[in-house]
Amino acid sequence: MKRRLVIIGNGMAATRLAETLVARGGDKFQIVIIGDEPWQAYNRIQLSPVLGGEKTLAQTRLLPEEWYHQHGVTVRRDESVLAVEMSTRTLRTTRGELRWDELIFATGSQAFIPPLPGVAQPHVYAFRTFADVAAILATDGPAVVIGGGVLGVEAAAALRRHGDNVTLLHRGERLMEQQTDAFAGQQLQQQLEERGIQCVTGCGIAAIREHDVVLEDGRAFAASRVVLATGVRPNIQLAQRSGLACRRGIVVDRQLATALPGVSALGECCEIDGQTWGLVAPCLRQAEVLAGRLCGAPEADFHWQDSGTRLKVTGIALFSAGESQAGDHDESWTSWDPLARHYRRLLVRDGKLQGVLLLGDCANAAPLTSLLATPAQPDWLFDPSSTQPRAAGEFSMTKPVLVLVGHGMVGHHFLEQCVSRNLHQQFRIVVFGEERYAAYDRVHLSEYFAGRSAESLSLVDGDFFARHGIELRLSETIAAIDREARVVRDTSGHETHWDKLVLATGSYPFVPPVPGHDLEGLFRLPHPR
Repeated sequence: MKRRLVIIGNGMAATRLAETLVARGGDKFQIVIIGDEPWQAYNRIQLSPVLGGEKTLAQTRLLPEEWYHQHGVTVRRDESVLAVEMSTRTLRTTRGELRWDELIFATGSQAFIPPLPGVAQPHVYAFRTFADVAAILATDGPAVVIGGGVLGVEAAAALRRHGDNVTLLHRGERLMEQQTDAFAGQQLQQQLEERGIQCVTGCGIAAIREHDVVLEDGRAFAASRVVLATGVRPNIQLAQRSGLACRRGIVVDRQLATALPGVSALGECCEIDGQTWGLVAPCLRQAEVLAGRLCGAPEADFHWQDSGTRLKVTGIALFSAGESQAGDHDESWTSWDPLARHYRRLLVRDGKLQGVLLLGDCANAAPLTSLLATPAQPDWLFDPSSTQPRAAGEFSMTKPVLVLVGHGMVGHHFLEQCVSRNLHQQFRIVVFGEERYAAYDRVHLSEYFAGRSAESLSLVDGDFFARHGIELRLSETIAAIDREARVVRDTSGHETHWDKLVLATGSYPFVPPVPGHDLEGLFRLPHPR
């Protein structure tokens, strides 16, 4: 009999968890997802393009409706959980009661609403859900965005795309001060103002009135709608009422388990060793760790290396990772191209790279981020291709990046053809293979049981990769492809930029749903485990 697994929340972490559970142990659980929004799960980080009219809600959906039907996953939309009874393993919702065997809190974050005079007026909106976006777009006239962090900058730029009069108000001395230095903040503000967005920094809000927003110094800015982009807080109220230990977030261990048996939490609502996460990538990784434990095949504990923050404004590329503020004894290595308006700042502390800031050209965000905490090299400031160790152990001039996902028979044949056409001299080629072996002869794999060696099955000729300067990354699985940012993201959250992307991911063996197919000691072919 399947165990009922209930997920409270229908966001990106919840969806990835359901997807991973189905893939790893589809017959173990009866999955029920409860979400308080009326829409199917969508990509929340794409709300800025939706606000700007660059995308529709339908284009941000995470999974098609058919997927849920195909895998027997129940989604109860437009429904809220009111109370959880731990002793009886039941929960009460706005539509009734539900029993659970495993309970997952994936309640995410909620917008922080500052206690400003007039903040409760009907023309004041948060910017967190599609309902918020729809309400903002339903109101015409001048807009004021309060908060000049990443979300506020994205909201202001999106509203300006409609030709609206937009003012961006920020208490800090520069925009996105958590990600920028003084120069990058100044350049960002200049580019926004060139688009017609009025930016006011270093200001305090005195009141929000019916037709304007008044600053503490008396200045007033017309506003028929006010958008609050003043941060988020983990949504932990239900967990607190249910008796779970909470600080800033719901306290869990590195396998995403709470102190109560059968209860877990993941995503923006959880806290591990005093840390919470507001970015998508670590939350998706948490889903995979949790799915492994729930399916009886636990993975390594959750740990996360900062993969950086990327501004999502069409025409303005900005990326920041690691430390953003330089200390008294830190070095800041900077380069600035005033014609292309490309700025790069590397923050170096005790000889090691501790921070990366890119404006205008972010193509090398991923390789630079992977070098955080390693000894810094001065040429990283100028030569993008020198930021990634090459299989040949040498640096080369800047080349476009070709990423190949999959290193099976077809993938390796593709590489051989690239070499025969000298494409390895035109591109920096990076290959991802999720197996721990390089390409092998899958057709004759059965001969392995007759004594043939793994070496004889290999398709790789000697030092092929070192000889041709191709980088091979084995045991690395690509979890996501961001076509807009042109990066692939592996299961550890590390990103690699691509100019050309080739998928050679092959096929996988069909496992019939025979009882006991997931028992230890059963293997699937073809894979030389």
